[in-house]
Amino acid sequence: MKIKIILGFIAIFLVGSFIYSSSIDNVDLKYGDSVNVSSYQALDTSKSSFVDSAKYNPGNDHLILELNGVFYEYCGVPSSVWSIFRQASSFGSYYNVNIKNKYSCQ
Repeated sequence: MKIKIILGFIAIFLVGSFIYSSSIDNVDLKYGDSVNVSSYQALDTSKSSFVDSAKYNPGNDHLILELNGVFYEYCGVPSSVWSIFRQASSFGSYYNVNIKNKYSCQ
């Protein structure tokens, strides 16, 4: 009896862990569907008050930025732009001048 209860708890834990971990890998875009970002390169944006997160996929040149809690996708972003963005002293300033309104996915 105790073994069945323990196995039941283990099963619930494993299912819950899978659901939680898979939901972290997906982001809901403001102007689109949900995107799996598990293979994207991530940037530590903790120094920024505007850019909450930044993720880049060099395979398709897509950039996903979380700005004030909203996810936006930018397409055709060259790796050179991503590289410079990662080194920028201000992510928000670099975004406003070099990314915003320049890499539409439509």
